[in-house]
Amino acid sequence: MTFFPDEQELLSSNGNKVILTNQRIHLSDQSWGLAYHITFFLEDISSVRMFYTSKTIFIVIATLCFLYALVTIFIVDSSNVLLLPALLAGLASLVLWGLSRKHLISIHPHGGRPLELAVNGVADLQVDNFLHKLQWAKAQRINKLFRL
Repeated sequence: MTFFPDEQELLSSNGNKVILTNQRIHLSDQSWGLAYHITFFLEDISSVRMFYTSKTIFIVIATLCFLYALVTIFIVDSSNVLLLPALLAGLASLVLWGLSRKHLISIHPHGGRPLELAVNGVADLQVDNFLHKLQWAKAQRINKLFRL
């Protein structure tokens, strides 16, 4: 990312994947082998959201497998050949669901694609610090624009 003459870097994280300046926020990342960049001015930020996401299909599969196992044990026959595979598939689905969970920060501009940052494994204090600096930089940017 090339800075404007009066632009200053306030924060960079995730190995310079995310750069916050006094004017813009920039994300450089890769998805499915394709590189992409998202940049927008701070005054264009409409909302910031922090949330968890996961693949709910794994929970649905686990629930169905465990329900099948319960019905098999209590109603049909506890010696059914498909009981163990159903329990193992349910357990595997629960593990996959746990592995698919992501902690994200989503920064939405006025229209357009949101900038989503994965913050898995990042300390809560660091996430709070990033959000504080982002909100402070946006407030400073808006104040500067309305003074001109």
